[in-house]
Amino acid sequence: MLLMTGAVGVVGYLSFRNGQRAVNQVANELQNEILHQIKDKLDDYVQVAHNINRLNAIALARGDINPDSAAGETTFWQQNQIFSTASFVYCGNEKGNLVGVGKMTNKVHLQTWLVNDSTNHIPYFYGLDEQGNRNGEFDKDAKPFDARLRPWYKAAKEARQPTWSPIYLGFTTHWPAIATSIPVYNPSGGTLIGACGIDFLLPQEMSQFLKSLNIGKTGSAFIIERSGTLVSTSTAEPIVESKGEKSERLLASQSSNSTIRATADFLTQRFNGFDQIQAAQRLAFDIDGARQFVQVVPFQDRYGLDWLIVIVLPEADYLGQIQANIRDTLLLCLLALAAALILSVLTARWITRPVLSLNQSAKAIADGQWHQTVNIKRSDELGELANSFNQMAQQLQTAFFELQSLNQTLAQNETRLKAFLESLPIGISILDAAGHPYYANRRRLQLMGETIDPTASADQLAELYHLYQAGTDQLYPNEQLPIVQALSGKRARVDDIEIRQNGQTIPIEVWGTPIFDEQGNVAYAIAAFQDITERKQAENLLTHYNRTLEQQVAERMAALRESEAALRDVYDELRLREQELRLITDAVPVCIFYTDTDERYQFVNQACEDWFGLSRDQFIGKHNHEILGEAAYQTIQP
Repeated sequence: MLLMTGAVGVVGYLSFRNGQRAVNQVANELQNEILHQIKDKLDDYVQVAHNINRLNAIALARGDINPDSAAGETTFWQQNQIFSTASFVYCGNEKGNLVGVGKMTNKVHLQTWLVNDSTNHIPYFYGLDEQGNRNGEFDKDAKPFDARLRPWYKAAKEARQPTWSPIYLGFTTHWPAIATSIPVYNPSGGTLIGACGIDFLLPQEMSQFLKSLNIGKTGSAFIIERSGTLVSTSTAEPIVESKGEKSERLLASQSSNSTIRATADFLTQRFNGFDQIQAAQRLAFDIDGARQFVQVVPFQDRYGLDWLIVIVLPEADYLGQIQANIRDTLLLCLLALAAALILSVLTARWITRPVLSLNQSAKAIADGQWHQTVNIKRSDELGELANSFNQMAQQLQTAFFELQSLNQTLAQNETRLKAFLESLPIGISILDAAGHPYYANRRRLQLMGETIDPTASADQLAELYHLYQAGTDQLYPNEQLPIVQALSGKRARVDDIEIRQNGQTIPIEVWGTPIFDEQGNVAYAIAAFQDITERKQAENLLTHYNRTLEQQVAERMAALRESEAALRDVYDELRLREQELRLITDAVPVCIFYTDTDERYQFVNQACEDWFGLSRDQFIGKHNHEILGEAAYQTIQP
């Protein structure tokens, strides 16, 4: 379910991302198309206008165009017919006179504009018909006009070459206009004759053209100067603000159109002024949460024109259908997800019901309820798993019963072994591989004390249990103790140790034996020791008896010299003493063994093996008479 939910989320996200990518692509393509149309239009203005100016400059220099006599009217009319985007085509001279043809104010038809001595330098306007002839319409301005004072004339005179004037307000229309002009010089003297130019009324020409472009549903395009002043826009707003008798051009940041105003503010903040935009830019920003795509491209020519073309396309204009597609996609994804989740739940229940049964049976087995089986009649993997589980449960039951029997046997053997060790008349002590106490039988506790320190190490045994070298006051060296040697893998036996506790001195004999694991490492060390007080006393008695016997032998030998009968008596006496000595020696406890009620050997120690020269396997299960012989066996019976 999580995977399907994630898959639907990924599909929805990819759909949204693809929609955004499609919007960006469409916006970029539309911006490029609009930009090409605007640049092509501006290129036409630039190229055609300058070409016409050059033709008119030649005509003015030759006298074919003469503002003083109003000559050239027909030429200007023909040029207006060809170059319909021009508002006004004209030439002026150094006297301030002017002649030209164009559209004045809101007039639809062309008019001739004439200013010279005959009009007292008052602009006169004459209507022209479709053949370029005056049709009797007449109008004039109230203010005098001097061509030399106009921005287009000053710009040409100052540049001394073809140039663009600054944008200015028309003399009669007070609309923003820009002119391309060219100075005209006398071919013979090189003196300035005048200047020819072409006016473009920006609201009528450029703005109308921008409005005609298809800029999406609510998109806009506008052109600004580097100062931020509006040149033209695709919106219906004015680009000039009237202040009494004067009019001023508006900055883009002062536009009444919120999109243009917000875009100008964004570009100003982004580039710290319009002068910093020297290359085409593709940007995006938000207006009240609505994403806007912006393209800014500088437009320049070699005559000094330097504008910025700005195209703004709202993302919402193109996102509507894409969002509808996304909604349809998400709806289908959600429907598919709901269906998949329902099927998943049903499938999961169908699968997990037998799994839950298996789980319950497995828990019951874990709790010790061994008689558990599952009844799943299926031919798929779950059916095979159920059969395997039933087989496993049966095998576990069998193994459990076998394990119980084995544990009982092991417990009985362990109990029997402990009983054997506890019944031995010798002490048994076992250390683990680290030298810490592991086991001690009752005889060991009787001989060495009831206290066992589990933290004691092998190098503390002599001091802890008061082990001394026999006949001295020195502690027995720990490294020579048989059990310490057994920890290093060696067998050892000593009989020169004395235990001194509670005012008693007990001589003991100790055997040390290592026990190895399967890897050959020492796992345990066993020490067997016994109280040899009686043996020491017997040895002392034997020593004393030997001295007495030697004295008696000497006396008897002297007596033997006296008589043979006395010597025979001494000989018999010696044999008797030898038999007594053997009996005393045999009484020393050295060999230890255990027999069952049937008098079969069940356990022997190493001393018995060494004495009789037999292995343990040769002892176990044999009767005493089979080991000792019948005669010896009878002598040890009670």
